[in-house]
Amino acid sequence: MRERLKTALTPQPARLTPLEREVIAIFVQFSRVVGYPKSFAEIYGLLFISPEPLSMGDLIERLSLSKGAASQGLKALRELHAVRRIKTPGDRRERYEPETELRQVLRSIIDEQFQLHLAEGFARLDRAEKLAGRSKDAGHALARIEKLRAWEKRSGELLGLAKLFLTRPG
Repeated sequence: MRERLKTALTPQPARLTPLEREVIAIFVQFSRVVGYPKSFAEIYGLLFISPEPLSMGDLIERLSLSKGAASQGLKALRELHAVRRIKTPGDRRERYEPETELRQVLRSIIDEQFQLHLAEGFARLDRAEKLAGRSKDAGHALARIEKLRAWEKRSGELLGLAKLFLTRPG
């Protein structure tokens, strides 16, 4: 498995320490599970292990990212509340630091991603149900739509429990 992890990653720039590369690799693996772009994980991973907040220029240089990829990644990570901007007195550059509380990051992912997809799924199910009722095999199609509704309902319940767990102290 360790070998698979190493070969699954693209070569990292020499500007990163071995520790930084390993931490970034952890977040890249996680990003594959949740479906986020690799560049988002690289940005978060480097910010996570960095002892100081980093500027977008630092991220571009250290990770060999384009300005567009860095900007898009930082914007998305800020929207997920996974990264926050830091203003340093006397320095015009914005710097960024990670949210290090797992609960906050996961809660944001649930709110921003999964619940949005569930809402879209409910709307699609409504449209599919109307189409199924007019299909030549309406009985079968409607039964499958009901099965999907049950899956959607259970998914929503599971996300609700996850959010409840993530909002509890301790």
